[in-house]
Amino acid sequence: MLLSGRKRPTVHSSCTKIKSIIDPDRRLKEKRTKELLETFYPHVDIIPQEEGLPLIDLKEKPFDFSAHSQQLDRDQQLLWTLAGALFHGHLHDWLRELVAPGLSTSLDQFKKQYTHDPFAIVFIYLAYGDRERAGEEARRLGDFKLSLYIVHSNTKNISLTLTQQIETLVKQPEWREQYSDFRKKCWYLITGTLGYVEKGLVITEHVSWQCALAMYLWYGENPLSLNHYNQTLHLTKHDTAQLTIAQQTALPDPHCFWYQLLQCWIGDPTMAHLQDWPVDFLWMLSLYGPQFVPEDIYIMQWCDELEKMGMVEWSIFVSLSLKKTATEKIKHLLRHGEWEDEQKLIEQFQIPKKWVFIAKSLRAHDDWDFETEYENLIEGGLLDEAMMALLNFLLPKHFYSTPTALRTSLTYIMEFTDQEREDVKLLKEIYMYLINQDKEKKEELIKKVEEYSNLLNSYPNAYQLMMNLIEAIKKKV
Repeated sequence: MLLSGRKRPTVHSSCTKIKSIIDPDRRLKEKRTKELLETFYPHVDIIPQEEGLPLIDLKEKPFDFSAHSQQLDRDQQLLWTLAGALFHGHLHDWLRELVAPGLSTSLDQFKKQYTHDPFAIVFIYLAYGDRERAGEEARRLGDFKLSLYIVHSNTKNISLTLTQQIETLVKQPEWREQYSDFRKKCWYLITGTLGYVEKGLVITEHVSWQCALAMYLWYGENPLSLNHYNQTLHLTKHDTAQLTIAQQTALPDPHCFWYQLLQCWIGDPTMAHLQDWPVDFLWMLSLYGPQFVPEDIYIMQWCDELEKMGMVEWSIFVSLSLKKTATEKIKHLLRHGEWEDEQKLIEQFQIPKKWVFIAKSLRAHDDWDFETEYENLIEGGLLDEAMMALLNFLLPKHFYSTPTALRTSLTYIMEFTDQEREDVKLLKEIYMYLINQDKEKKEELIKKVEEYSNLLNSYPNAYQLMMNLIEAIKKKV
């Protein structure tokens, strides 16, 4: 690696120090980001490789998305907690918790609005996923079969039995004469029959869109698919039944993050506007659910975001997960990023030591600090590069035929790790001759330097150094 010697432009700061105003929101974001990264780090295995970057492997224990929903707005909180529920298989419980705060208000409204139909209360309990209280209320109202099926359908697959039961019920006169609308709704609902079921009877009417969606998952044919729900709302055919369902079912909020995530996961992925989601969440989803997001795009965005926040070491860590551009990104960050903790990079993140010290040496070179550049190359074990830096920049910088300058140059030569290299031996011999003036070795030494200089024709600075050394040797009396 031959370094160019070009100096990067210096940005001159004003003499007046301006007191920075730290945005409290930014502080909170940085604090949360650090907590997220430090919590995630133990969930990965970093496997060192002999050459190049380490391999990253997620541990079997899943990351708890829900734990990082604090200090966020409600929309983002629900996005993180839903992801946790989906990864842990607790979607139905999550939906119950989501709608639970509205149960009390809905109960009061239905009690006032439907005083003539007590089964409205059973229906509301079912609409909010509370089968236990729905079963108790149905039993209190005297429909023991309904109560029994409500309770048992929560733990057993009795769909065939329920289908047969309702087919029998609807043929009986009592169904038309004695069963109220909400009592019918309860029976239809637990059999998984949603939407428009009879003239003037739409199961999901008068409930919130969140409850309507949840009902399709709690009671529908497929508890892990929104296809039936989507087909109901999206008019693919113009018949009276479907039009009635669409008109009388509350429409979802398409801008709601959790709704988009749920559609992405078990429904229609085109409804998910990923570009609007928080980038830290998209990074995590890229790792744990890569099938839902484009490869590398949001990992790269998170890397850039961390760099802007001054967390370059963490940005380098995140870059390890890039599938295609990890090497380029990490080398760029090492070269241009404002990082400080090299031990964290090398020991904790297993970044190749040579990469780190090449970057450090290039930074020093940009500042024309050739001493530091040389020391970094030596420390990084980059001996060939260190020799080039020594010959092309450090020794030429200190080339003066004074005892002090000569001893300084000799000190740098003596710092070279491999003192048995032929080029190191020759350089020591040259500088010790110039210091001690051993006349007997003069001609022999000049010949050696001339031969060595022929190997450096492609390196102008090093070649000129050899010419200057030959002249200095000749001038010694």
